Amino acid sequence: MRKINLNSANKKINNSVFSKSPTVLLVYGYLFFLVIAFLLLNLPFAKTAQIDWLDTLFMATSAVSTTGLITAQPGSDYSFFGQLVTLLIIQIGGIGYMTFGSFILIALKAKMSKDSLKKGLQVNKREFAFPKEFKPSEFVKKVILFTLIVEFTGALFLSYIFIQSGENMPIWSAIFHSVSAFCTAGFSLMTNSFQYYRGDLAVNAIISTLSLLGVIGFIVMVDY
Repeated sequence: MRKINLNSANKKINNSVFSKSPTVLLVYGYLFFLVIAFLLLNLPFAKTAQIDWLDTLFMATSAVSTTGLITAQPGSDYSFFGQLVTLLIIQIGGIGYMTFGSFILIALKAKMSKDSLKKGLQVNKREFAFPKEFKPSEFVKKVILFTLIVEFTGALFLSYIFIQSGENMPIWSAIFHSVSAFCTAGFSLMTNSFQYYRGDLAVNAIISTLSLLGVIGFIVMVDY
């Protein structure tokens, strides 16, 4: 039998993937995550209600682009698995899929060719429209750290409020809404969104702060 050289095969795959221009890779990447989200949300155990494939495609597109428009209720029409998929896609769409990709590339750079790592960071640079003097590798690390700190803090405060108010699965709800708010996705597990908390100073302040920190932009926050 012919022996397969894994290192050579991996090198060919890396070269073929990263031979594309940064702009093309950016488009392909979002389409890839859109298809993955669509397929996962179509699984029987991802739904608790009958959802048409077109609505599923719409929900997946809205999540990956953090648009916030829905044709199905994330909190009642999807199971925990479906909600988790939605949350992950919102996070990827909000932070930028190449931020995750570049973070992995940086972590595994010892096993990656220099050309592959350079191309991955170039896509990240195109995604965020970095100025020339910006260092994408340092930026990516700071973005991940900043995101985790802000979302964790938001979820912590929301958990306390949701537990006190008797929300269903308060901790999960707090995590979901913290990420959704920070990514300015507009998705909610509550059928009436946050109308129940109308006039609640604490909830309004937390959600507004998370949204503002997310919308200001990573470059501004990291530079600050």
